[in-house]
Amino acid sequence: EFYTTSSVHPPIGLSRHLCVLCQPEAPPAPPPYTVRVYRPFLDSSVRSFGQWITAEDWSAVLSVQDVDEAADLLEGMVRQQYEVHFPEQQQRMRRENKPWITARILRLMDQRRRAYSRGRMG
Repeated sequence: EFYTTSSVHPPIGLSRHLCVLCQPEAPPAPPPYTVRVYRPFLDSSVRSFGQWITAEDWSAVLSVQDVDEAADLLEGMVRQQYEVHFPEQQQRMRRENKPWITARILRLMDQRRRAYSRGRMG
């Protein structure tokens, strides 16, 4: 019920057994994954945010008489620049990844795999 009708083919090579081929009715579903959202704090991002915050003209915040309005204005300005300098990134995490397998470990594993495929195993 899960496979199409099978077909019998001649043996491969010197084998005495016939080959039986069958296909699944539906392709296997890819493993589900979760999406982790994070904001990386790169040195360049921290420097650019620091340059903005030191060069910004804060007279708009200082000229507001109401403390609550000034706090809201300040928070809005900082949040907007925070989102510009530290954009959200998404990482797909498959279920088979163990909790201790971090992005750094995956990156190192990928580097090892690429070096091995190039023939540089040392």
